[in-house]
Amino acid sequence: MDLRRGFFRLWIVASLIWIGAVLTVEYRDTAIPSLTKSCSELLDFTADRTGEKLGPADTVKCDRVWQEERIRIAGMTLGPPFVFLVAGLLLAWVVGGFRPDGKGRGDAL
Repeated sequence: MDLRRGFFRLWIVASLIWIGAVLTVEYRDTAIPSLTKSCSELLDFTADRTGEKLGPADTVKCDRVWQEERIRIAGMTLGPPFVFLVAGLLLAWVVGGFRPDGKGRGDAL
């Protein structure tokens, strides 16, 4: 039984499920900005506090927020799979160091 190959395939499947779940949640988000609504849609709204229509300055502010939101979404989508991959590789390297007769794959280090 090849545990390395099995755990790597498990990581691939779990990562794809994670990425799909995060993107599904983000796609269903109805806030502005989101993956389905752009900041330009704000021009159709009226501010509750002032009763004035939102203008181009509000769209610019929204675009800045959306840039930060994209970074957050990318980190939330790709971060956990990357962390688990690195943790698995490190664990395999450590366990390989305990194999007798130099059969471990990390002997060169």
